[in-house]
Amino acid sequence: MNLNDHPNLVIYLAGCVVAFLLFLLHTVAASILSWISKDNVLKKNVNKIKDPNGVGLAVKASLYVLLALFNAAFSWLGVLFLAGGIIWLPFAYLREALSSVPEEIKLLRFPLRNNPNLSREAVWAYLYALGVKSGATPDPRSINDELYGIGVFHPSFNRQLALETLSSLKVVDPEVVSQVKHWEEEGKPPSDGTLI
Repeated sequence: MNLNDHPNLVIYLAGCVVAFLLFLLHTVAASILSWISKDNVLKKNVNKIKDPNGVGLAVKASLYVLLALFNAAFSWLGVLFLAGGIIWLPFAYLREALSSVPEEIKLLRFPLRNNPNLSREAVWAYLYALGVKSGATPDPRSINDELYGIGVFHPSFNRQLALETLSSLKVVDPEVVSQVKHWEEEGKPPSDGTLI
C-alpha cells in the first residue's frame, strides 16, 4: 500500500502520532506540577490509610495504555483535547495555590503535603481534622467506625495513638474523643455492636 495514494490516511496517522506524544507530554507535565505543588506527598500519605488491595499496578498501567491509545485514535481531535489540557494544567495548579483558604486548614494541610514520613495514625488524624474544619460533624460513632475500618486493612494501625494525635490537634471536642477512648479501653464496641 502506497501512502502517497491515501493522503487522508497520512493526515490521520500523523494526528495519531502527535496525539500520542502530547499524551506523554501531558503525563510528564502533570507529574512535574504534582511534585512542585507537593500533591505527590499528599497522595503518598493518603494512600497509607487506604485499602492496600485496591487497584493494582497492572490495572493502572493497562488503563494508562488504553487511555493513550484512545486519545491517539481520535487523531487531531485528541491533539486539540490534549493541547487544551496541557495549556490548562498550570492554571489549575495556580488556581489551587492562590485560592483563599483559612489559616487553620493551611496548618492542617501542611504536614500532609510536606512530610512523607507521617505515620498512618497521624495521617488519619489530620484528614479527620480537615473534614471537621470543612464542616463534618464529629461524633464518637463515626470516629470509632473509621478507626476500626482502617484497622481491618492495616492490623498494625494503633487506634489509641490515632486518638491521641486527633486530640492534640484540638479540633474535635475532647468529650467526643474521650468517649471513643473509653470504648477502646473497654475493648468493646458501642452498645449496638455494629462497627462499620
